Amino acid sequence: MPQNRSAPDVKAKRLHWKELRSNLPIDHLVFLDESGVNLGMIRRYGRAVGGKRVVDHAPLTRPRATTLLSAIRVNKVIAQTSYPGGTTRSKFQQYVQETLLPELNPGDIVVMDNLAAHHGPGIAQMIAQAGAQILYLPPYSPDFNPIEKLWSK
Repeated sequence: MPQNRSAPDVKAKRLHWKELRSNLPIDHLVFLDESGVNLGMIRRYGRAVGGKRVVDHAPLTRPRATTLLSAIRVNKVIAQTSYPGGTTRSKFQQYVQETLLPELNPGDIVVMDNLAAHHGPGIAQMIAQAGAQILYLPPYSPDFNPIEKLWSK
């Protein structure tokens, strides 16, 4: 468990979230998150027959990071996109405007972590105009976001 997760204020926020989520309408929940991959990811270790050494070469190209952004409902994956680089406020605003908003229904609750880009100017207003609202996860609580299991598959 991350050390900060055991801080008293974080514990209180996590407890409040547990109480709050039991009253949320499950059919209106939209869980959002981003993940990243690097095309230059290489394994540093390998398996070989006993007594033999594993030798391989890494690509000489400079690796490029790719961000994956997605949202899920209780029964399906929605609003997927990917792009080179990391998540900036402008990239996230573009994602919300072009990809997420068309998937939202009035009464939806968009659940996401506290990444700075998620608090960018206009994000809450765009989501509110769709008739939805934002609910931020407590700090150090990726375990409360079921989309994390999507990234682990």
